Amino acid sequence: MTGHPVDHHGRGQAFRYPPWHPTSALGGASVAEPVSIIEIFAGSAPPGGRTALLGLGNPILSDDGVGLAVAAAFARRLAESPLAGVDVLCSARAGFELIDLLCGYARAVIVDCLVLPESRPGRVRRLSLDDVAGSARLVNMHEVSVDVAFRLAARLGIAMPRDVAIFAVEAADAITIAQRLTPEVAAAVEPLARSIHASLRETLPPTPAPDTEEFRRRRATYAPDDPGAAPGSDPDPGLPDLSS
Repeated sequence: MTGHPVDHHGRGQAFRYPPWHPTSALGGASVAEPVSIIEIFAGSAPPGGRTALLGLGNPILSDDGVGLAVAAAFARRLAESPLAGVDVLCSARAGFELIDLLCGYARAVIVDCLVLPESRPGRVRRLSLDDVAGSARLVNMHEVSVDVAFRLAARLGIAMPRDVAIFAVEAADAITIAQRLTPEVAAAVEPLARSIHASLRETLPPTPAPDTEEFRRRRATYAPDDPGAAPGSDPDPGLPDLSS
């Protein structure tokens, strides 16, 4: 985005990120209390409409896959405790693809990896559409940023989520070829998924928009690869772990 310097990986360098306040009820991980999402959505969401949980990441670059891991953990929790009108999507890209992923939804929760010069791995931060520097996909020199994608959709008359919550997990290693998260980042996955689920349960509209063939297509196309895998596990033993 304009105004944020970009490093040689194409990731914006961070300047300001309000951290979530930790809560002991979430196992000691540095994630927000459920009220954090309630405050974002309560009172502003339209009476109907569907909600998307979008996990972003690269599954073979260690902590860069944390958004995908949170989406998979959320999908497992959703199977145990369904929330009407909530879809789980995953993607390795953002940019213009965000329009195809999120158009037609009333609300969206986006989870991605955050690369900072001085990070505290596993800490979760809440970002806005105007302040996502450091996100590997929401700001990238090869694709339009998330705020540009939303503005373009508005100019084209494409309905995008009116309420957007972006949560980014600080990474320890997002460049090593490995299909597992580092321990600190893996420890944040389940508490974050649990917090998002609890918060959405309190804020979803009583009558979500009906399901459609288009929403079903997206769920099939962008579903988490392996929602049964444990956070930090290696789903494909055939791929060598080059982290050592």
